[in-house]
Amino acid sequence: MAALAAIDQEKNWSSTHTRGARRLIEGVLETDPEISAGHLIEANGLWPDPITLYVLGRFQCRRRDYEAAVSTLEMLEAARGRVYHLFFPGLVALGRLELAQALAALSRPEESLRLYKQVLDGWGLRAPRCSITKRARTGYWAQITKEEREHD
Repeated sequence: MAALAAIDQEKNWSSTHTRGARRLIEGVLETDPEISAGHLIEANGLWPDPITLYVLGRFQCRRRDYEAAVSTLEMLEAARGRVYHLFFPGLVALGRLELAQALAALSRPEESLRLYKQVLDGWGLRAPRCSITKRARTGYWAQITKEEREHD
């Protein structure tokens, strides 16, 4: 229940950052997708840090709002230097996987393949059994297979 303790703590030391973090937590914990969407969008407006961008982009992908997901996840991609410096570096790869999925859904296969390949180039040899690598490999080959079917 650390998340709930963080929400209570935010009430004592309120700032734009803490309000954004609280809304992000509330959005993740909320079971109603419409309310969750509102919280996540508000969190992004208050404090669009890489974690917020990833969570919002993933949420948008799951709701099949691919245009919004691309916009959100491109902001995460633009912040990759900050991610590498201050956050878990795998967040860049996870964001690229979500972005590749959204681009594929929007019939932008070249861009999708490029992102899958970037993840495979960065993670494939060093962590071949990692879930990030497996997911990139699956997405890459699914996209290649789809392209071959469309050209036949």
